[in-house]
Amino acid sequence: MSSQAVRTAAVGLLGVLYMYMGQTLRVLFEDEKAALLQQIDAEFEKVMKHSTFHECNKNFVEEF
Repeated sequence: MSSQAVRTAAVGLLGVLYMYMGQTLRVLFEDEKAALLQQIDAEFEKVMKHSTFHECNKNFVEEF
């Protein structure tokens, strides 16, 4: 497996984790290179646009 394939898979996994953790997950990657952060942010945006789960989870966490 190439480095690019591993990176793409990892960013996809971060998208899944983002559904559960929200913006808290982003803090863990603030020290990464700008190019990687752009990929991560793009994945988070994609998840936010296509997932109602994130909104439900966000509301639950705020109520808790």
